[in-house]
Amino acid sequence: MIFLPKKDFDSPPIALTKATACWTLRSATLTPDGNLCTSYYYADKSVVDLLRAYSVHEDFLAANEAGKCNYCESRLEHGVTFQVEHFRPKAKVAEIDNGGLPHSGYYWLGLEWSNLLLSCPKCNGKGAKGSRFPIRGVRATAFHPVDATGVLNRAACYLNTNPLLAEDPLLLNPEIDHPEQFLTFNTNGYIVSHGADQLRGDTSIEIYRLNRDLLVAERIDVLNQFLNRINIDIAAHMIGTIGDDTLIYNFKVVVREMIARQSPKKEFALWARYFNEEIESCVIAYLPRVPYNDMFRDAHHEVLAE
Repeated sequence: MIFLPKKDFDSPPIALTKATACWTLRSATLTPDGNLCTSYYYADKSVVDLLRAYSVHEDFLAANEAGKCNYCESRLEHGVTFQVEHFRPKAKVAEIDNGGLPHSGYYWLGLEWSNLLLSCPKCNGKGAKGSRFPIRGVRATAFHPVDATGVLNRAACYLNTNPLLAEDPLLLNPEIDHPEQFLTFNTNGYIVSHGADQLRGDTSIEIYRLNRDLLVAERIDVLNQFLNRINIDIAAHMIGTIGDDTLIYNFKVVVREMIARQSPKKEFALWARYFNEEIESCVIAYLPRVPYNDMFRDAHHEVLAE
């Protein structure tokens, strides 16, 4: 999970503010029933396209360019689509997160632009986030954003303004929070919490299922591909196939590609930031012997100094 700064909460896609959407939202808040706010509006192509672009820090993506899940940073396999998900559930909050009592959800946020994120089915599906939304303290009270004439007033619906700002979610929102302040990794590719509020990190790891087996394996594979290339070059040097200059050159090529993996456009950018920052424990510790660890360390320092 990385910070996503692109969305302008003041400029929702037209699909969320057109007249029929406003009347639908009014019905949902008066009923109240967030299920009345259907994907016809919040999963409109204009909404999905913007969320896809914002997921990789862009304003626009071509049809053949991939976005990322806002939670796990993975792209999706062929035939599986992203879900436009409500950070605060629109139709119900799981009873486990509400003292065992039923809760009708944040129905007034069913079409709220600042409440919509892009998720893969693994992070948002059964056994994952779904209708989970644990908080500390008191839940925000309902707000009726559409008046009797059908005019939409979103003033109290923004996630970064009161009354929602006064609510204390235990789940991280990558458009509001800076995930790197709560989440880091170990050298085995598992996300672990850190910082001053580890409960939010731990809760997000559990509910978004950020350490599911396949996800961890995919993260480790990113690092292993670099380690394999480094060790192949070292083996070639050991048998005399390549000399010192070629080995150091190849090391620098790998280092530059490792640094490039930190780009928001890449899968698992936060993981790449970790193994770049922890180069000693994630890479150099796995090199076979002196002098190769020193040679790689020197190449890494030289690239960083470029």
